[in-house]
Amino acid sequence: MSGTFAYFFSTPLVDEERNALSMIDVSKEMRELEAVYEDSNARGEIKFVSSVATPTHFTRVLSAYRPNVLHFSGHGDRDGHCMFENEMGVVRRIGATELRELLRHIGSIDLIFLSSCYSEKLARELVEQKCCKVVVAVNTDHAVLDKVSMRFTTSFYVSLFNGFSIERSFEIARARIKLDMTSGNFVKLASNRDAGKITVTSRKRHSNGEMFDIVRA
Repeated sequence: MSGTFAYFFSTPLVDEERNALSMIDVSKEMRELEAVYEDSNARGEIKFVSSVATPTHFTRVLSAYRPNVLHFSGHGDRDGHCMFENEMGVVRRIGATELRELLRHIGSIDLIFLSSCYSEKLARELVEQKCCKVVVAVNTDHAVLDKVSMRFTTSFYVSLFNGFSIERSFEIARARIKLDMTSGNFVKLASNRDAGKITVTSRKRHSNGEMFDIVRA
């Protein structure tokens, strides 16, 4: 892998009606990915940039660096939007159509990685509208940056930053999650084709009484 990796994060304070939103600690994920990058073989070939996901900053980073990998970490909604924020901390919902109108002027995007709730709908729309070659979505219906999602994301980038393909990095990350026998839902879409997801197939109980999920690719 070579080019520019752009990490965008968003933690809006309120929605459009000024109702408070739950806060997301995106700093831990960003620190982990920065550490993965620093320890990888990619430092001489990949530029790592990060920015808050406001429309202004998003456009500025795209224009200045023309990244070939975009990572978004933040809130998502059931209607297929990722939640950017404005300069006042108010949510700005961005869908596939808005992203396509901007990205088509930037150049070829190899990968968009969505680390947000309800991200599968947006992922499918991004691929259908040909916003990029591949979309990987950490698609959870609960806490956005839960431990399983974090493990998957970190494992994915460890492989990608050390020269593995997107396809191989995805499979390695899935295998990493299965080692823990925990549940997750991770989707990779390319050329309008669903390339696989993890689904819970059964549940069992540890001797200490805690439940755990058996997952199958």
